[in-house]
Amino acid sequence: MNFAILTITSENGEKEIVNVNYEKIQKMAFIYNALENDWNIKKLKNDSYECTKEDGTKMLGKFLKSHLKTKEILK
Repeated sequence: MNFAILTITSENGEKEIVNVNYEKIQKMAFIYNALENDWNIKKLKNDSYECTKEDGTKMLGKFLKSHLKTKEILK
């Protein structure tokens, strides 16, 4: 599993090094972008996601996995 190392600086100037799961960062970015593009997101029981728009358009969690595979995050 890939990890990213981030350095976080607090408001008082203290620095903290954090290991973050790269797959989770990609999921967060995908969900954030979907929200910014007016998708409604619902997490399903099987740890996948259902994204819908008001016009009835849907995409399921399979899209998320295929998106991550194209980014070579999941193998």
